[in-house]
Amino acid sequence: MLSLSFRHRFLRRLNPGFSQGEEQRIERALATARVIVALTSMVAVHVDPTDPAKYRHAAYIVLVGYTAWSAIISAGLRWHPANYYFVRLIHFGDIVWPSLLCLYTDGADSPFFTLYLFALLSAAFRWGIWETAATSLASVGVLGFESFMLVRGPIAWRDLESGDLEVNKFIIRCVYLLLAGLMIGYLAESEKELRAENALINRMLSRIRVDYGLSASLSSVINGVADVFRGERALMIACDINSGRVFLWQTHKESPETRAHVREISAAEALSYMPAEAPPAFYLARPNTKFAGPYFEGLDRDGARLRGGIATELGIPDANSDAILSMAFNFGQDWTGRMVVLNPHLSRDLEAELRFAQTVIRQVGPALYTVYLLRRLRTRAGAIERARVARELHDGAIQSLIAVEMQVDVLRRQAAGDSARLAAELARVQHLLQQEVINLRELMQQMRPVDMGPQQFLDYLADYVDRFRRDTGIHVRFVTDQQEVTLSPKVCRELARVVQEGLINIRKHSGARSALVRFASEDGHWTLMIDDDGKGFDFSGRQNMAALDNLRRGPATIKERVRSIGGELVIQSNPGEGSRLEITLPKKGHAVYGQ
Repeated sequence: MLSLSFRHRFLRRLNPGFSQGEEQRIERALATARVIVALTSMVAVHVDPTDPAKYRHAAYIVLVGYTAWSAIISAGLRWHPANYYFVRLIHFGDIVWPSLLCLYTDGADSPFFTLYLFALLSAAFRWGIWETAATSLASVGVLGFESFMLVRGPIAWRDLESGDLEVNKFIIRCVYLLLAGLMIGYLAESEKELRAENALINRMLSRIRVDYGLSASLSSVINGVADVFRGERALMIACDINSGRVFLWQTHKESPETRAHVREISAAEALSYMPAEAPPAFYLARPNTKFAGPYFEGLDRDGARLRGGIATELGIPDANSDAILSMAFNFGQDWTGRMVVLNPHLSRDLEAELRFAQTVIRQVGPALYTVYLLRRLRTRAGAIERARVARELHDGAIQSLIAVEMQVDVLRRQAAGDSARLAAELARVQHLLQQEVINLRELMQQMRPVDMGPQQFLDYLADYVDRFRRDTGIHVRFVTDQQEVTLSPKVCRELARVVQEGLINIRKHSGARSALVRFASEDGHWTLMIDDDGKGFDFSGRQNMAALDNLRRGPATIKERVRSIGGELVIQSNPGEGSRLEITLPKKGHAVYGQ
């Protein structure tokens, strides 16, 4: 009985619910079945009249009333939906009518005793195990009252009994009715539980979409898992099998729409969430806490139950949490990790909870992996197309413009001695052509995919700065005292794009003659600085990212890129004297959104 109670609580927590349309459909189906049962009973009485014989007419009248009651309900539900009180009235009638039939047809020995089963089935269809058990108790109570009155009651009652009451048969039938109620309710509860699980998984899968992106999909899943297991928050630790790098996604239940915060974590921190000896799914609570159940329970790879022993080798990584629910997952051949719910509130049937948790992860995991693969495929396809367009620009438009610029230069030299005005005009056209060549080259560089890792980062910046100096004539230098960097490939790509954007803005808007790009390591942070001697921004002093947002100043694209990698941007401007952009990143644990 206790396990049934826990399953019932577990089902209620999943909150499957019925829509109004589904409830009406159930009531109509039961109404049709009730009419069939009533008509069948009429035929049965006609074929085999009931005992005692003197009350046959009364039994017929009750059956006719039951049939009319069933028909009225079936017809009424076709026109008007059933409300809360009407459903309870119908259910009360499903218990009363069999009781009246048994009263006039030999009491507990009546063949219409089986009509109680319809009331049990109705309760199971509508609600669950406890309502069905209550219905069976109510039926037994009514049946017992009738049997007592038929034996010990007034003469008018005793005349309804055709013979002596067989106590053993009465007890067996009551036990049969109670067991039937528990069995039917248990089966109905199990079916509803399976339906609720499938509905929950379908809701989670509906939130996983390619157009939402991997980060938004992960946020939705993490919040959904925290909600269904009633945890304070949930987090996901994922390890890139190819590179060995580990990332931590976490969010809070209180803000389900908030995007998950992602950061790269060290191997030591990863082991606290993903210990090597941990089973695929386990629940662990600190001793003497408010959380239900034993302090440890787990499932192995074959789904067998684990207890004790291994719990001594596991720990709760969050100091503010007293219990965790942890489930392992694998996303193809690329990712492995764990989903962890902190301070979950579970039922005492922990094995059922763990199996359900494994089911959720196994169903949701492939959908997330599909989003990851499709996003990566789109990224690669876009990079290939941009690279193709960049090659076309280089081999087509840029070469043609250079050829035209050279011809204009020849014409300018020839016209220099004949017409100074024509020579000046040709010089202006030549300058425009040179600027367009530079613009196209910058566009070509921006379109080309920046595919690099930390090993190529410094060389890439040095090469780009040198090429920019040759193309624009602005004296730009790249300075660094670093031999190697430990940034992730994504951060390297974003910083390279920041340098591109910064130098392009210097050429277009600052009027600077010289600039400096510096990359260094200072006070546990990586620092990227872009300094120029141009006209500066339209404000004076140092402004950080928040101040720039409030003032609506600063380069929007650079701010967006810095924010995406969890960095901080500070701009120092001296109007007429130049400006400085400083980007800082923590060396360890830096955020890396949108992996």
